[in-house]
Amino acid sequence: MIQSSDTIVLKTISHGDTSKIVICYTKNFGQVKLIAKGARSKKSPHKNLFFPGRHINISYYEKPNRELLLFKSGELLSSFNMIEKDLDRMTFSQVMMDLLDHTMTHSESQESIYKLTLTALQNLNQRDIPVYWTYWSFHLQLLSHLGFHFETDICHQCQSTITTTATMTHHQELLCDVCNHGALGFIPLTKRILKTMKALLNEEKAPYESYTKIERQTLWKFLWQYTHFHLESTRYMKSLEVLQQIYGTL
Repeated sequence: MIQSSDTIVLKTISHGDTSKIVICYTKNFGQVKLIAKGARSKKSPHKNLFFPGRHINISYYEKPNRELLLFKSGELLSSFNMIEKDLDRMTFSQVMMDLLDHTMTHSESQESIYKLTLTALQNLNQRDIPVYWTYWSFHLQLLSHLGFHFETDICHQCQSTITTTATMTHHQELLCDVCNHGALGFIPLTKRILKTMKALLNEEKAPYESYTKIERQTLWKFLWQYTHFHLESTRYMKSLEVLQQIYGTL
């Protein structure tokens, strides 16, 4: 049976002398793994089609109970030129694709995640939207779609509304200053950081303000500690090493 769908390329792996294994997140079928025979050949019409973060349409041969499916044909829908020409944008695009690859390992379709990812790539391709804001928004919303929604203004212990600062514990629970009792080793979250996370979850536009180095580092530390706690496989993302080397964020 031939299937067709718009898709986002997550990852490619060289196979044999001229072929590629391509991992995609499709709009209609969730994650699929394809073998594109001859795609690395100089004469192949698809030699420049598969690049992580590209938006393409694919057709492939589906066979029941087979993990690796045969690619038939494809065409480019969006290449996001600004991302591919800018190191910062390309780096964050790769982290986004790597995060999806490590969390969406089943084939069940979730169109909301496909749309979330496509919107994030479109925003990352726009010069007037800060790169960090696009990535933070994508990451928090993806966690929410996967069932790990983070409440930014409710204390886990006393259930009161947090109006000032809060603390994230090792068990990934948000505590107000009263319930925290001055414990050490946790992540302190200022009122401004909590307000930022709430805005990100609500898909609000990026504010025209800058963040201090400490604020950025706190947000990065929270994002990955919370993610690693709930999604163990994300600890082994290779793109995190690149993120650490370039930005020292983790």
